[in-house]
Amino acid sequence: NLDRPLFANSGGNAGAMDAVAGSTLVDVGHVAQPTAYYRERSRRAPHNLYTTTETLWSLHPDRDQPPPPQFTYRIDGDPLPDGATPSEGLDIAFPTADISYRWNGSGWERSQNGTAHVDAARVRVAPANVIVQVTEYGTSSADSRSPEGIVVGSGEALIFLSGHVVRGTWTRERPEDPTVYTADGRVVPLTPGRTWVALAPPGTVTVRCRSAH
Repeated sequence: NLDRPLFANSGGNAGAMDAVAGSTLVDVGHVAQPTAYYRERSRRAPHNLYTTTETLWSLHPDRDQPPPPQFTYRIDGDPLPDGATPSEGLDIAFPTADISYRWNGSGWERSQNGTAHVDAARVRVAPANVIVQVTEYGTSSADSRSPEGIVVGSGEALIFLSGHVVRGTWTRERPEDPTVYTADGRVVPLTPGRTWVALAPPGTVTVRCRSAH
């Protein structure tokens, strides 16, 4: 649904790599483009393989038009979407990790297994929007040991923005279509900024409500 995106990765099993080769993804992984990557010696291998956005974009020279937009955004001063209720955050109990987000006044601070999620500069990860797309899982055709999110169809969506949550629906009719997030039949406009989407299995999400005052 990202319209021929660059796909950067390091290795993978034969089934997964065959799926990449047979897709419309532009493979800029370490195997396909080894000179686009470098090792950061201050970190322990194999978790020290790096590249840069600029380097990867240079490998997509035929892209001269922007892809279809993934989201709709509010303009500064626009009211919150209908149905938005105050929320202090959420918790997701994935099978192998507990994830939480908490509103800090400008973004949703992320934690994993009780530890603050920070970037390489030790800055807390706090996207402006978090979308929880409640998703059933099947078995990957590339590896029977791997779960695969079923992301074509429709289901429940929880859209967290500006200290509020909107309860709605996600819809994606075809694999090549962007996912659309609606509430009461209307597309939910997000706060400008970064957006993280979590594909949470049913029954794993707890919404933390708060008073409006």
